[in-house]
Amino acid sequence: SGSTDYQKLLPTVALGWDILPELYTYASYGKGFETPTFTEMAYLTVGTSGINFNLKPATSDTVELGLKSQNTLGLFTFAVFHTETKNDIVPDDANGGRSTFRNAEKTLREGLELSWQKQLWQALNIRTSYSYLDATFDADIPATTTKPLIQKGTYIPGIAKNQAFVGLAWQPEQGFQAGLEARYMDKIYVDDINSDTAPSYTVVAANVGYLWVNKDWKVNTYARLDNLLDRNYVGSVIVNDSNNRFFEPADRRNFNVGLSIKKYSNIGFVA
Repeated sequence: SGSTDYQKLLPTVALGWDILPELYTYASYGKGFETPTFTEMAYLTVGTSGINFNLKPATSDTVELGLKSQNTLGLFTFAVFHTETKNDIVPDDANGGRSTFRNAEKTLREGLELSWQKQLWQALNIRTSYSYLDATFDADIPATTTKPLIQKGTYIPGIAKNQAFVGLAWQPEQGFQAGLEARYMDKIYVDDINSDTAPSYTVVAANVGYLWVNKDWKVNTYARLDNLLDRNYVGSVIVNDSNNRFFEPADRRNFNVGLSIKKYSNIGFVA
């Protein structure tokens, strides 16, 4: 029914500087290129049959500044970024199991990322992270016969502005292992006009296991319990669902167990 091809030169450049032996900073610029997938091209936005060859690839320009430090207080990372995208590939409509996609003329993503990890005592480690992402349409999307005007500055649906994670883990080289972690997700808008949101949530998970090591053999057993507090929350959304059925529930309390066996050789290992 047709064909298409994509080509793009993608320059990148990065500069780094060791300010101190334990402090490193960097600045980078990169150009991105995202082609439509077969799934995104599967249906035409006008509702007729055929592949959507009008869907253009997205191009982006990203600038990032960051700091990294490893000292007696642990490993710290910090980064800020700014991304401008042209012809961003975004959801258009979801109807009867069929999702269509279109290009947004310009979008803007700005944010920051923080992380910290440290060995607290013997085999007890802590890992934390936080991210902030402000993702908006950076140009008006004109109204159509079926879609309202999307104004510049409207939030891109399906993206959480704030996310955070903290985890404690007892991880010796062998023997009993255990961990406890919590994850926070901010509210998520469900459509282009930001008419409704999936509420924010925090979930907790725990795991235990035993790692046995003997010469060339490594046997790892584990059990994991997710949604420890049995929260009822929205795990994902169907963006721009035409019947306003945006929300998909996440699993309630659930667990899984596993066993892995590895034998190492001179050239690697087999499992």
